[in-house]
Amino acid sequence: MKTIARLISILFFPFFMPIYGILIFFTFDLFRFYPLEMIRMAFTFVVIFAAFLPMLTIFVLSKLNVIDNIKLNNTSDRILPYSCTILSFMICTILLYRIYMPGFIYKTMFASSIAILICLILNFKWKISSHTTSIGCLFGGLLFASLKMMVFPSVWIYSVLLAAGLISSARLYLHKNTEEQLLGGFVIGSASTLLFPLLSVL
Repeated sequence: MKTIARLISILFFPFFMPIYGILIFFTFDLFRFYPLEMIRMAFTFVVIFAAFLPMLTIFVLSKLNVIDNIKLNNTSDRILPYSCTILSFMICTILLYRIYMPGFIYKTMFASSIAILICLILNFKWKISSHTTSIGCLFGGLLFASLKMMVFPSVWIYSVLLAAGLISSARLYLHKNTEEQLLGGFVIGSASTLLFPLLSVL
């Protein structure tokens, strides 16, 4: 059972969520009218700036002994990696905007950086689950996209909710987070990517 829980944690590693998210968004009918080259470019930006660079930063900081380990178990270890991740997400937001991606994509990316900032601030007093924050960002982004396009991709929305449940169960089983930390992360993530983009269009 522990092996399954670890596999779930790896499969839904926080930095993989933006990649899953952009792939889900690309299944929307809207992208049938987008040039393939533009889609490839957007995917590349997300892989590099929302996944690869943040993970590389954590690895390098660990090797330089700036942080204790790549798991970021200590409060102080999260400050610099989170800050670099926010910067990387912001760069990704700008690049997605400049290649004319739909608003729900770059706004979800921007709102995700806000969610990370909130977690960074709360980090000084309370640990928040980065796993559920990231899946929450994906869930909120899907809801925002649904409202913008007036569609309801039920399969994806229910699948993301199921994934959130699996992630929470796995993290609890591995004693990595408490129920409050998991719920707090999901609420912060989903509220950020749903409410911040919505407020920007009101």
